[in-house]
Amino acid sequence: MTKKELAIASYCNTAWAPHLAALVLSIINNCQKNDILFHFFVLDVNLTDAARQMLKTIVSMKSEKASIEFLSIDDPLVRENDQELLKVAYARILLPTLLKNQSTEKILYLDCDMIALEDISELWMIDFSDHVIAAVEDANFHHPLIEMELPIKTLLCFNSGAIVIDVLKWNQLDITKKVLDYIKRYPEKLKFHDQDALNAVLYNQWYRLHPKWNVQTYILNKTKRHPTFIGEKEYREARKKPYIIHYSGQPKPWQPLFQYPSKNYYELYTTQVKSLLKLLENLVG
Repeated sequence: MTKKELAIASYCNTAWAPHLAALVLSIINNCQKNDILFHFFVLDVNLTDAARQMLKTIVSMKSEKASIEFLSIDDPLVRENDQELLKVAYARILLPTLLKNQSTEKILYLDCDMIALEDISELWMIDFSDHVIAAVEDANFHHPLIEMELPIKTLLCFNSGAIVIDVLKWNQLDITKKVLDYIKRYPEKLKFHDQDALNAVLYNQWYRLHPKWNVQTYILNKTKRHPTFIGEKEYREARKKPYIIHYSGQPKPWQPLFQYPSKNYYELYTTQVKSLLKLLENLVG
């Protein structure tokens, strides 16, 4: 059987490797289709051999459903930056350019602080051909486009934690260069760094996804209400059946201060990761 390969990318350092392993396992386990193969690209910035091997092991034990590839980022914007959040930001911006010589036409970028609860292969069925990316509206509602004084009418901005990217269109339009140029020219206008810069460049080139594809902490914990009736209705739907949970902001579910019920989803998959590794250890031993 010829399988359809779906590409997913995440930035990862050694400290985040266990969280990425939980995300990867949650994606694989929630897809029951036999004709799907997830190909995971790991944006690798100084991962230790042990962390890399752990991720390979998790995927290899599900080899009928997934494969994994590590993309080293040698760009000085990432390599020479001592701020981890900025490394993530630049890695995300550079991602499509790293795939120029690959056959990947569409890729889903996900932050590591996420867990899938449903079959996310459905995302690839959504047609956003008139746009460069598809993403979920940011639930923080800080209206960066107004603060950046852009001559545009929309207040909508997207959250950069989960983005489906048309790789060909992105590279054809040279989006990476445009975003990096914006960051260099207007650093004082950026509250959320690359997310604001991406919104400034792609404000009229992104397709709005249902919030179930990126159920941010604000949505999940009802911290903020959506300003529109339809938006609030979608929030209720997303809470009832979330496809991807995003533990955005602080604290994270692996930290003691995180006491929300959604911690159970994260712990479910971290426990499964540990069980798989223990099983392999026993088999080898």
